[in-house]
Amino acid sequence: MINNAGTPKELELKNQIQKYLERNLNSNKVVVFIDDLDRIDDGNRIIDLLKWLKGLVNFKGFIFLIGVDHNIVKTVIEKKLFLNGDNDFLEKIIDYPIYLPKLIDNEIETLLESELEKLEELNYDIKKEAIYDIEEYLPNNPRALKRFLRYLGILNPTLNRFYDDELVFFIFSSITWIRVSKCFKKYT
Repeated sequence: MINNAGTPKELELKNQIQKYLERNLNSNKVVVFIDDLDRIDDGNRIIDLLKWLKGLVNFKGFIFLIGVDHNIVKTVIEKKLFLNGDNDFLEKIIDYPIYLPKLIDNEIETLLESELEKLEELNYDIKKEAIYDIEEYLPNNPRALKRFLRYLGILNPTLNRFYDDELVFFIFSSITWIRVSKCFKKYT
């Protein structure tokens, strides 16, 4: 179907599908959830999926809810389609965007404490005071914060081989945050 996009054959197929859906759905709706679109590691796939949703599967009675970090997807679109920051590619595809508010400082602190407690329950010896020392540099994004702390947890067996005077955990955790954040930014 994608190979024939916009052709009479594709339009005929789309009309047949729409008629089938109208007969069988009655007045019911089909809600499709697509989460983590921004986590796809290939920018071209993100763009293809968005175009596909708008052009090929945009049937009456279908509602698509897309969970996405708007800034990441917008950056991918700008890089892959060579557009400037004023483009409205996403606005043409997403009819009713709903933006979630950013977490405020005390919510981030609560999340940080909760995640550190989870690591403690797993017997990971993470130096909390070092994490709190770099707290102002940590991400305000819950997913990125959890990713960083999980990464430190994964490194725990290696870290335990060092004595406290051999490893400055503050510096190590700072460098680790820089490495983790750069690693995940390269996919955007």
